[in-house]
Amino acid sequence: MPMPASTPESASSTKPHAPRVAALIGPNSSGKTSLLESLLLATGTLHRKGSVRDHNTVGDAGREARARGMSTELTSAHATYLGEEWHFIDCPGSVDFAQDAREAAMICDVAIVVVDPDPARVMTVAPILKFLDRNRIPHLIFINKTDHAGVRLRSCLDALQAISERPLVMREIPIRDADANDEHITGFVDIVSERAYAYLEGQPSQLTALPSDIKDREHEAREGLLEALADFDDALLEQVLEDQTPVTATIYDNLERDLAQDLIVPVFFGSAEHDRGIIRLLKALRHEAPCSDVCAHRLGAEPDPDQTILQVFKTVHLSHAGRFCFARVLSGSLSNGDTLGGHKLSGICTVLGDKHEKIDQALTGAIVGLPRVERLRTGMLIGPDGEMENLWPDPLPPLYETGLKVANPGDDVKLNEALRHLCEQDRALGFGHHQATGQLLLSGQGDIHLQCALAHLAETYHLDISTAPVQTGYQETIRKPASARGRYKKQTGGHGQFGDVAIDIRPLGRGEGFEFSEQIVGGAIPR
Repeated sequence: MPMPASTPESASSTKPHAPRVAALIGPNSSGKTSLLESLLLATGTLHRKGSVRDHNTVGDAGREARARGMSTELTSAHATYLGEEWHFIDCPGSVDFAQDAREAAMICDVAIVVVDPDPARVMTVAPILKFLDRNRIPHLIFINKTDHAGVRLRSCLDALQAISERPLVMREIPIRDADANDEHITGFVDIVSERAYAYLEGQPSQLTALPSDIKDREHEAREGLLEALADFDDALLEQVLEDQTPVTATIYDNLERDLAQDLIVPVFFGSAEHDRGIIRLLKALRHEAPCSDVCAHRLGAEPDPDQTILQVFKTVHLSHAGRFCFARVLSGSLSNGDTLGGHKLSGICTVLGDKHEKIDQALTGAIVGLPRVERLRTGMLIGPDGEMENLWPDPLPPLYETGLKVANPGDDVKLNEALRHLCEQDRALGFGHHQATGQLLLSGQGDIHLQCALAHLAETYHLDISTAPVQTGYQETIRKPASARGRYKKQTGGHGQFGDVAIDIRPLGRGEGFEFSEQIVGGAIPR
C-alpha cells in the first residue's frame, strides 16, 4: 500500500527547489531497482510496487534486463515529494555496464550509493566511490537489506571507510529487538534530531521513545558527526571544543553545505524490500541534496535564467522512434519547437521507465527526452550558440572483444550502420577491423556486455550475427640478409623496354619497424 508522506523533521522550511536528480548507483544485486520502486511508491508515483522476481519493475523494463534478472541500461523516473520535483535514475550495477552509471552520475545532484551490509562485498563499491570523489560528485550511502538477521552496520561502515577518500558520517543508528536472539533491527534513531522511530510493516515509521539502553551509543554517534562537520567549520569546531551543543539548524546547514562540496558522505540504512528507511531517505534528500546549480558549475556551465543550456547524457536508438536523447536542463527553460545552438527540437518528453509522455516545457533541473535529434550525442553541452566546452569524462577503455560475422553477406552495410548506432548508445562499446587479419571485432567491458549488445542488434535491426574467436595476426620476421635480382624485357617495336632491379633485405633491430629506401646506381643498364 502507498505510504503517505509525513512532515519533514527540519525545523525550518525552505521554498521549493527546482527539479533535482538523484542517481541510484551501486554493485550488482545491492537492491537499486527495488529502492527505486520504494521511492516511487513513497512519493505516490506508483500505487503498487513491482518486484524484480516478478519482472514488473519500472527499472528493469527491457527484455534483456528481465531475462537476466539484472539492470542492463539506465532507467529514468520522475516523482514529486512534498511539492518538489525529483528525477531518479536507476543505474546498472554490473561492471559490464559501468559506463551508463558514470554518465548518470555526472548529471545528478546527488548519487545514492546502494550497498549490501556484508563487509565482504564492500570492495565492489571501491571503483564507484573513487569515480565520485575524482569528479567531486556529492553522494550518500544507503546500506540496504538491513532486515536480515545478524546485520552488523559497524563492520560494514568500517569496511566502507577504508575505501572512501571522504569521511563517512552516520545519520542514524539502529534500534534492535533486545528480546530476540537474532537482534533484528526494529527502528532507528536520527542523530541530528535525536528522535527515535519504530518500523511498521507497510506504513511510515512511528515516533517512539528513545530506548535507554542506546542513549550512550546515540551520544557517541552524535559526537562523531559533530567532530566530522567541525573539520570544515571553525565556528562549529569552537563550540565542540567548548562542549557547547549546536542548535539543530546549524547542524543541518553544515550537512547541506558539506554534502554539496563533497566533503562528507552521510550514511543511512534500511530495507527497500520492506520499505524501511525510505521516508527518512527522502527527507534527507529534500533538505540536504544540493540544487541543480552545483551540478551545472561542476560541468562547466554558468546558470542563467535567460540562457538555455542542455547536457546530453544518454543516446538510444529506438526501433519505433529512431534516435532519442536524454538530457538535463542546466539553465533556463526548454519549450517544444525551440532551436538550441542550431539544433531544432521536434518535441520534449518526460520519462518514466519505458514510458514517454509529451510536455510543452521543461524548467531548469529537469531531465527530458528529446526524440529525433540527429546531431546531438552523449556528452555534448549545448548552449544558445552551439556546443560548449565541458568536463565530460572519456569512455571506459575496452577490456574484451569478439569477432563478428553476418550470416547474409548482403547485410554488411546494414551491420556497420547498426554498430555505429550501438556505439553511440553505449560509449564503452567499440568496433573495427583488425589491422592484420581484417576480422570485424566488437569490443566492450565483458562477455555479458557484448551478449546484450548482440541481442540488441538482433532485436532492433533484425540481423543474424554469429561470433567467432579473435584471430591472431601471425607475422614472420626477417632473420638474415638476402638479395634478389630481376630483369624486365619487352620488345614491341621501336626502342623497346628493359629494366634491371636488385632487392637487398636485411634485418633491423627489434622494435625498429620497417625502413624502405631506393637508389639508382650509375643510371646505366648493366649487360
